[in-house]
Amino acid sequence: MYGYAVLTPLMPYSKTPLLLLVCEGALYIWTILDFINDIASVMDLMLIRIKWCCTSVDTKRKARYKFLSRLNDMWKVLGLLCVFLAVATFLARLKPSTTFKMATRFCALLLLFSCLRHMRVFVVHQLTGITFVFLKHMLLHLVQFLITIAFFVLGVGVFFEAIVHQQYQPGLFPGKWYEWRIWRIIYYPYYQYYGEVFDDDFGIKTSNDEVDWSVKAVAAIHMMVGNLLIVNLIIALFT
Repeated sequence: MYGYAVLTPLMPYSKTPLLLLVCEGALYIWTILDFINDIASVMDLMLIRIKWCCTSVDTKRKARYKFLSRLNDMWKVLGLLCVFLAVATFLARLKPSTTFKMATRFCALLLLFSCLRHMRVFVVHQLTGITFVFLKHMLLHLVQFLITIAFFVLGVGVFFEAIVHQQYQPGLFPGKWYEWRIWRIIYYPYYQYYGEVFDDDFGIKTSNDEVDWSVKAVAAIHMMVGNLLIVNLIIALFT
């Protein structure tokens, strides 16, 4: 229902057909009630812990563990993000606009995170639940891997930016946020991990004398280390 509303060009609420309003409002209501249910489950354990405050230490420890385990939950984080996106979408729709680009972005993100949150229904299944447990541990390893990769990406990206794009204006953050140089710094080395050579920019296949020879050398070494060593290392770790 919400996907149907997102794929339809957005317009002010006063001009939106009733069917689209129902489809859009259904997800707002679902998101808020679903998150209230999460809060209620946490508050129930808090009340139980207060009730048992005068009992044995083991009981209080068990109640504290259950409370923290329910509070530290990935699904509740996704639910909180969905609530923020629902509010942002509603406020963006109220702002007068002819294109509603910002509202469309919020709508699409709300649909994406809602789909991710509803994937928790697969956790209770015997087969898919085990798969999600593996995915959780793999994501933790992936985050550690990305932190290590960030140093390679920034180092090589700054080198490319300094040599290839010397003519650009100085400063890392010129203009609006989507015009910052940091995005171009990350762009080249990141996509080189997926096999993109950027031969036109680096003059690898063409006789571009303006490109410094060191750029070609660093690009070759970076792709060799990145693709042969780092990517295969994370594959072996997942295996």
